Amino acid sequence: MRLVPLSLLLLCGCAPLDDAVNLDRVVQVFQPPARVEVWVDAGHVTVQVGPTTQVERRLRWQGDVPPTSGVRRVGGTLVVDGTCPARAVGCAVDVDLVLPADAVLEVFTGAGDVAVSGLSDDVFADTGAGFVDLDALAGRVDVHTARGDVQGTGLGGATIQARADDGAVDLVLDAPPETADLSGTGDVTLGVPAGAYALDLSAPAGRVLLSAVQADDAAPNEIVAVSGSGDVRITGSE
Repeated sequence: MRLVPLSLLLLCGCAPLDDAVNLDRVVQVFQPPARVEVWVDAGHVTVQVGPTTQVERRLRWQGDVPPTSGVRRVGGTLVVDGTCPARAVGCAVDVDLVLPADAVLEVFTGAGDVAVSGLSDDVFADTGAGFVDLDALAGRVDVHTARGDVQGTGLGGATIQARADDGAVDLVLDAPPETADLSGTGDVTLGVPAGAYALDLSAPAGRVLLSAVQADDAAPNEIVAVSGSGDVRITGSE
């Protein structure tokens, strides 16, 4: 399922997230879920793997009206949400998750960074304004930021999709993907195991640079990479 970015201004009229002066911290422990969904108007989201499923929420705001936030189970899915009042200033709900490695993850934040590491199943993430940082993910990856960069290392899934509407993409894959589809306005850089790939590369305002990678339309592994105003670099490694 693809997430649809919303306008940050329409969501909450937020000031910079670090300007909030009130703080409320809630830590909860849960039975391991099969799937986790995070939906916050604004806030940073971090995810790592651990033996105990834990959800930490930090509510930040200015003024008298705090954001609302909760955690609920819907079948096998754990849902974490955070909502800022209309026209709130400096409002955010930061979420730190410790999950089992095999949990499916879906994240949407209207404004905030997303960092995910260690998961072996599918990861979907969307931020309206923030960086996306990925590390050691073995499953499918589908991430998007409307304003910010996407970076990642140790990715091993068969399908990798990363889009930065106003930013750069820099990923390193541990295994040849069935499909890697990358796009950004800045440089789009991809490291893959050396070899032959079906390539569809475009950099109308920059260069297309290949190292230790051969173009072969009949290859089973496909790379699509588009840079709107920078270079496309595909580098193979032994």
